[in-house]
Amino acid sequence: MLIKLFRSGKGGGAAPVDYLIAPQVLAYDGNRDLIRDDAGVPLMNSRDPLPEVLAGDPDHTHALIDACPHAWTYRAGVISFDQNDQPTEDQQQAVMNAFDELAFAGLDRDQVDMLWVRHSHEGRVELHFCTPRMELTSGKSLNIAPPGYQKAMDALRDMLNKEHGWADPQDPARSQDTKQLPEKKLRAQGREDIQNWLEDLIVAGRISSRPDMVAALEGAGFELPRQGKTYLTVKDPDSDTRWRLKGDIFHADWTREKTAQRATEREHRASEPGSERLAARSLSDLRDEYRAHVEKRRLYNEQRFPLVAAAAERDLRKALESERGPALSADNQLGAEREVGRQEPRSEAVSRRPDLGRLDAERRPVPERSAEMVPDNLGLQSDDLHGISSPDLRYPNRHISALPGHNDKFHLPENPVEPHDRHQSPVTEPAIPTNADAAGARVTELGRTLDQRLRTFDRSAGAFGKTLDRLAGRAADRARNVARQIQQLATGLQRGFARLAQCAGILRQIGGRALLNIGRTQQRLQQKAMKTGRPNEMER
Repeated sequence: MLIKLFRSGKGGGAAPVDYLIAPQVLAYDGNRDLIRDDAGVPLMNSRDPLPEVLAGDPDHTHALIDACPHAWTYRAGVISFDQNDQPTEDQQQAVMNAFDELAFAGLDRDQVDMLWVRHSHEGRVELHFCTPRMELTSGKSLNIAPPGYQKAMDALRDMLNKEHGWADPQDPARSQDTKQLPEKKLRAQGREDIQNWLEDLIVAGRISSRPDMVAALEGAGFELPRQGKTYLTVKDPDSDTRWRLKGDIFHADWTREKTAQRATEREHRASEPGSERLAARSLSDLRDEYRAHVEKRRLYNEQRFPLVAAAAERDLRKALESERGPALSADNQLGAEREVGRQEPRSEAVSRRPDLGRLDAERRPVPERSAEMVPDNLGLQSDDLHGISSPDLRYPNRHISALPGHNDKFHLPENPVEPHDRHQSPVTEPAIPTNADAAGARVTELGRTLDQRLRTFDRSAGAFGKTLDRLAGRAADRARNVARQIQQLATGLQRGFARLAQCAGILRQIGGRALLNIGRTQQRLQQKAMKTGRPNEMER
């Protein structure tokens, strides 16, 4: 299994999204040249089976890419499996989850959008992905593959290949003696001829090391402008064509004996599962390396893209705990203040009779709170903030991490204890709240909590509204700029047409004067001919 991110990433959402879900695509040969019919029309390949949308909404992703205000508008790539990998549905889901965890570490599901589409028409499983290059709540640029991303992607690839025993693209046993690159047909033919000629010389025993190969190429009339550690650059002096030859036999330390040894190792490794390269590393080490990259990405994303709703909810929970916690704990622990016969200071009462600090729940149970009295969940839902841009439910989004504290419940204090010692002389004591009083206190507390959360929601909605206004303002500015440019173009065209009309009038005047002069000249010549009795030059 390998992970590849494409270099493209500019323009609207039609090209990347339509490519993922199109039932037909242009046909290319091995050199990435279009295949055409006799009339020169490009041929199309039908995808069978058709692409499958696994997560996300193609229309939603398309619209978000179109609305992206940045120069780079999207990121796309593919997770491709070897034909022998044959991942199950659950394994594919786990791969997508792990990739999302790395790409969007520290972000909430409503801050990002991700489209996953499966292709299997090539005889292997390919998980294609496409995401807008934009964080949705702030509009800032979000690049899931920043500079140096390859190390993080390699850590994810190695961990999954080790865990499931999939093919390792970096395994030395999978290396090739020569490599074919996508290029024009004539150029590819020249590369293939040179490589085949060198392989024949190796088999014949005339080349046993790279110095022998360099001597053979120079003896055949080729030039070698560069000799790298893993390649040779060969130049044809007649056509000035260059080829960079890559593969094991073009390495600086290559020898003929190494090629024979590698062939033997390949035959031996073909009967054993797993990767020779990954065999030297434990799965726990690979997981630790992957988690380190996730943590690094999480810290960066949380600092650059703070979630307004989540921050507001955390602040609200802290405020509620600081407001409610100390007073409640004091009431629970200092129930001994009502001890009959003595009124001691609170600190002394607790220190002398610690058992009096317990609630009397064993003797008088607290009334159960009904569902109408206490809502099951008072947490802010992210859908309340972003419902206007919810994707089509036909394509469920897998990014379902809830806001922090979403399922947390708070508990109000239970009833205070009754007098502990009933045999002491009666004294005046504070009134014990009844069930009705306890219910009223709970309702009051709930009302205050709801009011605070509604205010927090208003602030969060206001912040999100400002973000939408900013994006709408940018779109309006673009529309105004286009309208202004169109108006300038129309004004220029009108001026040009007016100038052309003026020039046409001038030309008509000049033409009229020229015709008048010609007529006068012809008349004078005729008069002169009549006087002399000879035809004029025009009549002849």
